[in-house]
Amino acid sequence: MAFVTLKDMGSDFHRLERFDGGDFVRWQRKMHFLLVTMKVYYVIVNPRPPEPGENEEESVAKTRERLRWDQDDEICRGHILNGMSNTLFDAYHTVKTAKELWNQLERRYITEDATSKRFIVSKFFDYKMVDGRSVMEQFNEIKSILDRYSQHKLALNEFIVVTSIIDKLPPSWKNFRNNLKHRKEDINLDELGTHLRIEEDLRKEEKSKSEGAAGWFQFEPDPPVESCVTHNLELQLLAQTLGCRLTFERESMQQQQQKRITQLKESLETLHSTEISYKTPATWHSDASTCTSTDDT
Repeated sequence: MAFVTLKDMGSDFHRLERFDGGDFVRWQRKMHFLLVTMKVYYVIVNPRPPEPGENEEESVAKTRERLRWDQDDEICRGHILNGMSNTLFDAYHTVKTAKELWNQLERRYITEDATSKRFIVSKFFDYKMVDGRSVMEQFNEIKSILDRYSQHKLALNEFIVVTSIIDKLPPSWKNFRNNLKHRKEDINLDELGTHLRIEEDLRKEEKSKSEGAAGWFQFEPDPPVESCVTHNLELQLLAQTLGCRLTFERESMQQQQQKRITQLKESLETLHSTEISYKTPATWHSDASTCTSTDDT
């Protein structure tokens, strides 16, 4: 037979959240598991063994059973009270038995949970993801709301849940949202979470690469027109090496035409500056004299 030590009891209390008046159903279930583990929950379900009559002799077994019930009831009651906040402890510590304490808490907070059901339904359908926060973080927040659906025994079709979450994706995920909505096969909630996690990891990786590539370039004033093409080609080769893309503005048509006209003018000036006279092979001219030679016939 396994025995529960005070050390085990203390560690169980440390793990159990203190009930402060909110989300009673979840706290009650956790407390129920703890009391069952401690083997004292039966005092809430089973009544206390009766006292013997005046002229009735009681067996030792009956006496021990009643004494054990009294002891376990005190332990059970202590567990419930220690699982409360200080304010609620002060309000309920005078209740005599664990069963009475359990029932009072149910009457008080189950009614409030009926109102909280409507709040939970509205909270899910009104939830909208935003840019600037992790999508997976927001997805997990939605899952916590859905967990409270289960705690209140509220059923919601998984297809409706998945479709609603897809519609809640932030504006920057518009293309990804449309791709999911046009899938032929349906996906469940876990599969949706996998898709979102992979997509978010890819986006983080692309952002990290682009930020790293930007650090390699020190932008300076525009270079001369004649070096633009060479400069752009060098940057494109470097960008391809880094695995990113860069776009550059090409020279305008007007700049190209002006450059061509300038080249033609320079060519014409070169031709005019060179003194070349084309004559027949028989005649040569010089500044000092004229020499004429005639081919032999």
